[in-house]
Amino acid sequence: KGSEVEVIVQVANFVQRKGGLWEPIRFGTAEQIVAEREKNVVFQMFIMSSLIAMGVYHLAFYFFRLKNKALLAFGLVCMAIALRTAVLGETILVRFFPDLSWEFVVKIEYWTSALGAGLFLLFGYYQYPKEINRKLTWTAFVLIVLYGLAVTFTEAKIYTYWMPYFSLFVGALFVYLISRFLLAIYHGREGSKLHAIALVVLFASIVNDVLYYTHFIHTGEMVSIGLLFYLFVQAIILASNFA
Repeated sequence: KGSEVEVIVQVANFVQRKGGLWEPIRFGTAEQIVAEREKNVVFQMFIMSSLIAMGVYHLAFYFFRLKNKALLAFGLVCMAIALRTAVLGETILVRFFPDLSWEFVVKIEYWTSALGAGLFLLFGYYQYPKEINRKLTWTAFVLIVLYGLAVTFTEAKIYTYWMPYFSLFVGALFVYLISRFLLAIYHGREGSKLHAIALVVLFASIVNDVLYYTHFIHTGEMVSIGLLFYLFVQAIILASNFA
């Protein structure tokens, strides 16, 4: 009845590193809130469906051309990031499967992050095997697999604290990949210029996510959008190769 309303939010976090309130609370009418949520869901579904479609597209190409393992790796990257997108933001996967436990959903988020990074490293190696070191690639991939196993067999209150270190590791790998792609440009590899530009955009989206999930910025998740841009460029390169 008065002119002021006081809202008190009490948050306790005992289960992971980054729990609690992530964004400011916004007030609006029921219609405004529902409309904003529907807009977010539609956008997320668009990103997911695009990633799945491109993933199936690259996997289908691989089955017709088994020698090109880069297609297999990239198709699986698309699927991994699509699944990761489904457990972020509006958590669409939970809407379809409401009985999924919170712990399992968080494991999916961390699994797909690790899997996507590892597969993308393999994709880069298969694209430019003369520029990217084979031993370094497979050593890094094994370390990523071990990280995924650690996520599997520990609780969120343990493995979520490892994410900042894992993010630094992945960031270093992407810096290495960019340097190798620049070397591929120098060697005149087909499609290397477009590839390097797309990788820089993807790397920027990864940096954004690392800063977002460590609470330095409040922009939101961007890797799925960065990967979608990368996919578009990759499709152009693929079409160019066939032409």
